[in-house]
Amino acid sequence: MNIPIVTVIATQDRPELLARTLSSINDSLLSPEYKGIYVIENGTKCGVEEIIFSREWKIRIEYHFLKQKNKSKALNLALTLLDDEFVYFNDDDLLLHPESIVSLAQAVKKYPEKTFFGGPLIADYAGTPPPEWLKEYLPNSATGYSLTGQKNFSVIAPAMFYGANWAAKARDIKQAGGFSESLGPNKAILGEESALQIKLHQSGLTARFVSGMVVHHNIPSNRCSQRFALKRSFKTGAYKGNSYSRSFKARLVRSFNELFSLLRQLLKAIVYLLLKPQPQRFRQFFILYQRIGFLYGLLSPLPSKLSGYMLHLWYPRHLCPLCGFRGTFQSYPSLSGNRKYAQCPKCLALERHRFQYLIFSAITEGIDTKNMSMVHFAPENCLQDIFSQRFKNYITSDLDRKDVDKKEDLTALSFDTGSVDLVFASHVLQYIKNDSQALSEISRILTPQGIAILAVPIIGEKTVEYSECNPYEEGHLRCPGRDYYDRFKKHFSRVTIYSSRDFARNYQLYIYQDRACFPKDKMPLRPIIKGKRHSDFIAVCYK
Repeated sequence: MNIPIVTVIATQDRPELLARTLSSINDSLLSPEYKGIYVIENGTKCGVEEIIFSREWKIRIEYHFLKQKNKSKALNLALTLLDDEFVYFNDDDLLLHPESIVSLAQAVKKYPEKTFFGGPLIADYAGTPPPEWLKEYLPNSATGYSLTGQKNFSVIAPAMFYGANWAAKARDIKQAGGFSESLGPNKAILGEESALQIKLHQSGLTARFVSGMVVHHNIPSNRCSQRFALKRSFKTGAYKGNSYSRSFKARLVRSFNELFSLLRQLLKAIVYLLLKPQPQRFRQFFILYQRIGFLYGLLSPLPSKLSGYMLHLWYPRHLCPLCGFRGTFQSYPSLSGNRKYAQCPKCLALERHRFQYLIFSAITEGIDTKNMSMVHFAPENCLQDIFSQRFKNYITSDLDRKDVDKKEDLTALSFDTGSVDLVFASHVLQYIKNDSQALSEISRILTPQGIAILAVPIIGEKTVEYSECNPYEEGHLRCPGRDYYDRFKKHFSRVTIYSSRDFARNYQLYIYQDRACFPKDKMPLRPIIKGKRHSDFIAVCYK
C-alpha cells in the first residue's frame, strides 16, 4: 500500500529562508509517494507567492494564505485539505538532507498505520556558535537533536520530535484534535507540535525514530545567546508556576515560600557575579530567572476576585455520553472553520456523534435490540463498537471505504425490501446528487416498524444546492438548511426533528463556530449566520 506523502510548511515573515528551504526539498531525492508541498503563509504577505510562482519547480507547490498570524491555525488549515496523506512537517528555516524524504517513505511503507515519525535535527548557526558551556542551557532546537545510539525505526518514548522535522498521518492528527491554537511560538514553553505528539501518543500511536530524516535547522544569533537562555528559563518557571495546584490557599502559601527562596538565590547570584567565572555565574542567574518565573506563574491567577477559587469556572465542564469523560472538550479543525468544544479527547467523538448517540439511546430505550438488524452507512469509529454490541446483525457499509462489510450505493441498495430494523447514516446525503432516490431506498429496506436516524450538517434556514461538488467543503453538493428535512416527509410516515436543546447542556451538542465570515471565495454560496453558537438538528424517520 503506497500512502501519499506531502510536506506542510507554515511560514511567516521569512521569504528568503523559505526560498532556501523549498530549494533544498526540490533538489532532494524524491520517492514516487511524494506528492508535493503545501505552503501556508500567515500574518502579512511578504512575497512568498512571488517566490513560489516566479520559477519552475520539479515538485508541486500549493500556496494558501491565512490573514491571522497564528502558526497552529495555519497548520490546521493545511490539515483540512488532507485526509489519508502522511504529512511531513518542516519549518521555513531549514535545509533537508537529500535522502530525508526517501527515508520517510521507507518508514511509512514499513509502518503505515498507528505510527508517527521524527528524525535528527542539526544546528546550522547563522553567526558564531554558542560556547559549549552555554549549550547546556539552550533547547535542543538550538543545539541539535540526534538521539545518538538509537537504531533506525526504534520506538521513542516519551515521543518528543521537533516541529521542524516530524511526520504523521493527517487523519490521525485530526482525530487527535489538530494543533492547539492557544500554543505556539512565544505563547508557552510547550510547543504546539509537542502538545499534539503527546495526544497522538495517548491515543495509541507509536513514535519511531528515522535516522535518515535529517534536517539542518537555521539558528540565528539571537536564539542561541545568553539572553535567550535566560528568557526561556523565565518562561519555563512561569509555566510550572501556572500549572501548580489550583487551590488558592496552596498557591498563596507556596508564593511566600518562593519569595524567600528567591531572595536567597538573588544573594547567591550576586556573590557568584563578583567571585566566580562566567559559566558558574550564568548558572546562578539561570536558576534565579526560573525562580522569578515560577513566582510569577504562581501569582498571575490570584488577582481578580480570588480567581484561584473560581478557576474551575473558567472553562466549561463537559460530559461525553459515549465514554464517560468529564472535562473540557477540545477544538476541532474543519474546512469551514475551527469548532470550539467539539471533540472528546478520550474517545474522539464530535458534537454530532454525542448528539446521535443520545437520540439512539432515547428511541431504543426499553426495546430489546439484540435480535434486531442495523445497517450503519459511513460508520464512525466511536459508534461502531457500541452499535455492534447492541445488534445481532450489525452491518457497516460505504461506497468507497475498504474497512466495511458491504460496498453499497445509497441510491441502489442490494438489501431486501423490509429487511432492516434500523438505518444509521450521518453526514452522507449532502454528497448524493439524487438524494430523493437515496431516501426512497432507505425507506424501502426498512421493516414496517423500522427507524432511520439521518443527519446532515445544518447551515442556516434554507437549503442551497450547488451545481457541482465543492472541494473546499469536503466535496459537498449542497449546503443543507433546516428546510432540508422537509424532503424526508415524502418517504416516511413520520419524521421527528431533534435539536441540541433537547438534551442536557453538559453533553455539549452545539456547534461553536464563527459563521459570520460567509460567504467567502471558496464557499461563495454559504449563508451568513450571526452568533458563535449554533444548534444542530437531526431527523429520526419512521417507516
